[in-house]
Amino acid sequence: MAKVDTLLEALLSLGGTDLHIAPEYPPLARVRGELAAASDQVTSRRDVENILLELLTPVQAAELSDKHELVFTHNLKASRFRVRYGTVSSGLEAVFRLLPPKVQTLSELGLPEVLWRLSDRRSGLVIIAGPAGSGKSSTMSAMLEQVNRSRGCSVVTIEDTVESIFEPNRSIFTQREVKRDALDLASAIKQVATDDADLCAIYNLAGESGIRAAVELAATELPVFACMNGGSVVSVVERLFASFAEADLPRARNLLSDVLAGVVVQRLVPTQDGRKLVLAHETLVLAGAGSKDAYAAIREGKTEKLPALMQAGQGQGMQTLDMALERLMSGGKITPEAALLTAFDKEAFSRIVARHRPDLAEPQIF
Repeated sequence: MAKVDTLLEALLSLGGTDLHIAPEYPPLARVRGELAAASDQVTSRRDVENILLELLTPVQAAELSDKHELVFTHNLKASRFRVRYGTVSSGLEAVFRLLPPKVQTLSELGLPEVLWRLSDRRSGLVIIAGPAGSGKSSTMSAMLEQVNRSRGCSVVTIEDTVESIFEPNRSIFTQREVKRDALDLASAIKQVATDDADLCAIYNLAGESGIRAAVELAATELPVFACMNGGSVVSVVERLFASFAEADLPRARNLLSDVLAGVVVQRLVPTQDGRKLVLAHETLVLAGAGSKDAYAAIREGKTEKLPALMQAGQGQGMQTLDMALERLMSGGKITPEAALLTAFDKEAFSRIVARHRPDLAEPQIF
């Protein structure tokens, strides 16, 4: 058994999702969203190298030395982990993330109805965003499983490392890894345009060239689903704009107003009892005449209008993050304190908290 497997077994016994290993710290496990020591032993730089390098093949070790980062999967009995190695000033570090044992469905994840509708899109760009560790990949895989069960498609996925294994149903999956199967992300996306694909799913859309390639691919009428890091719908749309040169912005805005079908940003929030995490979603949907104001806001680059449009678009499945948090709090799923900590507009949300919990006369603002 590899040295790291003992730590991974400790992670599993704690019910954790991530293991962090870095020099001068004890190994840390993420359990219900919080980091805690998985061992009381601080690891030195040499300890970390001994633990981590043991897993690598000579080819992987050479890539890590050359690129200073490496992404791969590691199996421990029935469990699979996505592993990311990186180098920092103190030496080598790694994060091991537990992957679901099977692809979960939209229903099993308790995802909102709007994601069924977005999964059924035959064109357009759908973005699933959120902070690192918010379950974006699981949501993406659940959407693809919905496609797999509902219609016959040729689906091409582009991933740093293949995470989800799809059982054959109505669709066929071609799963490609960046660097293994293509020079870089942009090249992998452009290659899809020459395939007989019905849908492209990009599990980590990043970098200006990759984002531009995804937008251009969506402009060919091929549906593109993509995961991005981002804390809000506004920040995601602004990041899409920022991937284009200033001189090209008018064309980019027109293009995005044509191809953007939806943006879903998710956050994990501790449940009332603190034993689990529940998803809160901020959602922008662009479909038909009911979205004309959102189309116009994107075309004109007026992203500051989007929160009000999401508030007004509840009939289309739209909502702001703070609206989602209020519903979860009102339903008793999360505490007022957790909702306030996650809310964007904390001053306004503190007044909402006071209405629901008059005993919290002065909610703490973070």
